[in-house]
Amino acid sequence: RILKRVGLDPFAKYSICTFDKFAIDICRSYYHVIDMPPGLKICDQYKQEIMRSEAMEELFEERLASKDGAFEDLLIHYCSPRNNDTAKELIGALYTFIQSMPDPDKWLDDIEKEPFSAETLIKAAAEQASADLCTARELLAAASGILDAKDDAGYPAMPGLLEKNAVDMDGIDRVLELLSEGRAEDAFSLLSSLSFQSMRAGKEEKAYYAAVKDDVSAVRERAKKIVKDVNAFTEGIGKEALEAELSMVRPYVSELCLLVRDFSARFSAKKLKAGLMDFSDAEHYALEILSDPDVCRELKDTYEYIFVDEYQDSNYVQEALIRRISRGNNVFMVGDIKQSIYKFRLAEPGIFLEKYKSFRTGEDPLSRVIDLNRNYRSKLPVIDFINNVFRRVMNRQTVDMDYDSNAELKEGVPYAGSFSYDPQLFLISTNSEAEDDSDEEIVSLKAEELEAINAAAVIRKYHGKMVNIKGEDRKLKYSDMAILLRSAKNHGELFYEALQQRGIPVFLERAEGYFDTPEIQVFLNLLRIIDNPHQDVPLI
Repeated sequence: RILKRVGLDPFAKYSICTFDKFAIDICRSYYHVIDMPPGLKICDQYKQEIMRSEAMEELFEERLASKDGAFEDLLIHYCSPRNNDTAKELIGALYTFIQSMPDPDKWLDDIEKEPFSAETLIKAAAEQASADLCTARELLAAASGILDAKDDAGYPAMPGLLEKNAVDMDGIDRVLELLSEGRAEDAFSLLSSLSFQSMRAGKEEKAYYAAVKDDVSAVRERAKKIVKDVNAFTEGIGKEALEAELSMVRPYVSELCLLVRDFSARFSAKKLKAGLMDFSDAEHYALEILSDPDVCRELKDTYEYIFVDEYQDSNYVQEALIRRISRGNNVFMVGDIKQSIYKFRLAEPGIFLEKYKSFRTGEDPLSRVIDLNRNYRSKLPVIDFINNVFRRVMNRQTVDMDYDSNAELKEGVPYAGSFSYDPQLFLISTNSEAEDDSDEEIVSLKAEELEAINAAAVIRKYHGKMVNIKGEDRKLKYSDMAILLRSAKNHGELFYEALQQRGIPVFLERAEGYFDTPEIQVFLNLLRIIDNPHQDVPLI
């Protein structure tokens, strides 16, 4: 039905797959173009880790045996006398990072020829400092909000404390202003001279301050820590000092690049010998295949339109693949920078941001931005709550993008009824003066149990409350409610038991595999005993 509405043939053949699957399909269809061994299978993570470890150990054994001076110098400067783990981690981390680049070898060549300049490092430090200091300023602004109480006559109850907090905010503002002007070294110097005001209440303020002191102190302490941390990593940053340091580390950069190339060659050889490749290999093989003009032309003719979902989580290799098979005017990308959570897997949200800004300004007449900001699932109080959060945390300093009227959510289905409720935040105190458990696991378990018990209490409290769901006014059912956990595997059972014990019907979606289920385990243990009757563990 949807395909018909947008004018597409619902019976045509569409290729719907992940980037990994797309790359693997190209490899299997066109392996002969680059003399790639046919029939390479995807390597599982376990085998991959074994071969990776073997390649690293062989690399270090050979280098140590050869008495390589540059290699030994690198180990002396970057490793402890006890082991070489730091160097291995450096090589492994750099190898993993360059797999997100279309041409890893070229990236290493460029870094070796032209390492980061002092200006580049100062700019990066300034951007990080600016983002962190914006957070500190927001915290101080929150402290001002707490202190902005009124006395019985309607006047500010704590004007002296408000002024002290404002002085601290002003200091951060001056640093941020210098950073925005590109005067990073002046900003870092000013930051090092800042000191926070002592929040001693005046005689007339003491009674009012006593009621909010803990809250104000907690917020200000967080701001202080951020400023202290920024001051620590920017201390001594200057053009002359950085240039001297860069000159000193240049030989180590060259040696590190050489080691990464050597490790990469050994690791690749092991995978090829075993007839295996990983997903990163598949993407790079596909990219190499698509450099062939005939293959490239064939695939461009094959795909009339290219749709990319979760575009904020793509990387430079995947972006290069898209460019190779697109005609320049047939790519549709859907993404949400707020949902970018895979940078630890080398996703590059900057690709999304760059496209968003260039498309928004109209630099390319064939490109445009369509803001899918209408929310049809939630009522206005929830939408307002989400917008209020993201207006505070999403700006040019933190994510290089303002949460403006285009980015904020809009109400998709207006609702004027009375069954619309504000979101609520429940805070559970896990502190107990009566018990002093030093075991972190026990403390953590108690916190989770408390959370589960309170979640059950909230569910029972709201069960039967009148709500409006899909235009229908009715009572809230247990099946309308869900508990979302970071990991159901580790914490789900606690919540499951807490709800069951209180008579609340509950379903837990367990993540265990087919062979992990109790029923299958019984038969597997039976087979183990048949194979060897002397095994006592399966018998139990």
